[in-house]
Amino acid sequence: MDRQQGQVTEMLSKAVVPVAPVLNTKEIMEDESLYDGNTLVKINQGGKVGEFVTVGVPFTLSNYQPVYGPCPELGGNTAEVLSGLGYTDEQIATFAKNGTTAPLPDGKM
Repeated sequence: MDRQQGQVTEMLSKAVVPVAPVLNTKEIMEDESLYDGNTLVKINQGGKVGEFVTVGVPFTLSNYQPVYGPCPELGGNTAEVLSGLGYTDEQIATFAKNGTTAPLPDGKM
């Protein structure tokens, strides 16, 4: 007995068996319905990365509405992160001046 995925899903559904197809990554990425509810989100990072797809937040929490967008360039939010960790503006300026927080030329950590 040789059946296609859709045929098996339909047969089992009619028999009231909980069933869903197992999709591969390509099939998931091509399912436009997954983009409607923020299950998948397209982000344009620009530069060499360009547009890519990532997992979103497919549910709501109170009034929380996630904002999707490109991540900062390497080192682009260093002051914000350090400030959030409790470093003072003077300490952050010292780190920047002495090169402690400067990204390496090849972009590696």
